[in-house]
Amino acid sequence: MRLKIWFLETRPSFLLLPVVVAFLGTCIAWYDGFVNIAYAFLAFMGLLFCHISVNVLNEYFDYKSGIDFETVKTPFSGGSGILPSALLNPKQVFW
Repeated sequence: MRLKIWFLETRPSFLLLPVVVAFLGTCIAWYDGFVNIAYAFLAFMGLLFCHISVNVLNEYFDYKSGIDFETVKTPFSGGSGILPSALLNPKQVFW
């Protein structure tokens, strides 16, 4: 159960962005005649982990600052709601 909560903390619905950016970069490299699958994979993983880190840090600091309790939750704002609903405590977010 905890693994699912941690996964939801990453806001997976927004993780399509690094996939598209890495694919676009790979397509441009292919068009220019230089494609290295290892570099493309590393770029994809780097972008994905950076995006996840930003999402999790944003959740944490929004909760610590109290903005999560003042923001109306919508699909695009208000975060995942995991910290305000006490499904995880702030220390657990970083594990």
